[in-house]
Amino acid sequence: MLSLSGIAQTATGGCSRVTVSNIPSYPVVYFANAFVANCSGTTTSCEGGGENPCCKVLYSGDPVTPRFWLEKQTDAGWNTVAGPQFNTVFNNVARGTYRVRCQVPAIAENACKTDAQGNVIRARICVFNSLGQFLGLWGTWDNSPFGSPSPTYTNTVVVGATTADDISYTFIDPTPNDPFEQGYEFGETAKMNTAKCKDYDLWWLAIFEAGPTYQRYLSNGWTNGRVPNNEINLTSFWANGSSGWKFEVNHLYTVQFVTENSACRNGIEQNPPANWNVLERAFVICPLGVNCRTGEDTKAIAISPNPAGSSFRLLNLELDFGFTYRLIIIDLTGRVLQTVALNSNEVDIAEIQNGLYAVIIEKDGKRIFANKLIVNH
Repeated sequence: MLSLSGIAQTATGGCSRVTVSNIPSYPVVYFANAFVANCSGTTTSCEGGGENPCCKVLYSGDPVTPRFWLEKQTDAGWNTVAGPQFNTVFNNVARGTYRVRCQVPAIAENACKTDAQGNVIRARICVFNSLGQFLGLWGTWDNSPFGSPSPTYTNTVVVGATTADDISYTFIDPTPNDPFEQGYEFGETAKMNTAKCKDYDLWWLAIFEAGPTYQRYLSNGWTNGRVPNNEINLTSFWANGSSGWKFEVNHLYTVQFVTENSACRNGIEQNPPANWNVLERAFVICPLGVNCRTGEDTKAIAISPNPAGSSFRLLNLELDFGFTYRLIIIDLTGRVLQTVALNSNEVDIAEIQNGLYAVIIEKDGKRIFANKLIVNH
């Protein structure tokens, strides 16, 4: 973000407007269109101004203020959608991500005097009112060939309420080359990356636990600002629970995460919240040493399709009939819904109701796979 004189230009967004809340400093200058003295080469100083002018101009009105353009972010970059205007508020703005471009006026030094060869000589221009009183200096947007102020840009702001497409996150697995993003060995640090979420200024996180021993819940409540560094340490977050909670082996953890525009909230004042765009994802904790991977298999086992209807197929699972394979389906409360001996890669789930589950595969009693399954008949 560029700035002039060390003052950053900032903006805020709302449901349908963008407001410039801080602008760079700029000189007090005036525009005029009536010359009352020609370029005779005289160097009479402006009254009280201590300047060395070439021309004097007549002006009546107010000082010139910065002008603004509203730019909208697209896949191709930034497009100007409004401006220039001198008002710091853009109204009737459609939903999207925006920034404001600002240009401050400069002291004109390029519109009055030339040498014998026609080259512009740097000379400032004095502005007087109709009573002959000195007001100040003439301003310009383009002071070439002597340079002009570069435009400055605000921070990006989001206008409108969130939609489901604005919210995205992934789990970060600390194990190198681990293909199973949604599984952690016991004791590993679970983190989530929120960098792909839009630039909203309010967020909420909750974790639901399902397993054979605990069914706990923890939330941070609504938190102002963006997620620091676009990353949340879920292990540390969970440890804030009573007596330092830990993620337990063979438990499924469902993360709920949502961001909001504090100036245009999706009904979150209601209890329960209405129309919010919470995104749920789940991960499991595997026994130490299993690494939530596929044992001897060279490719990661995968469920396809997922979400599944009345059945799904286990990809990359090569059954060795010298061993006993067992598939277990667990719901969010930790209740075992289905246990079947695996004799093929096809699994019938016609009797399983719609919802989110954990699927576990054991080979001679040793877990070789754990992942979530979404059932949607």
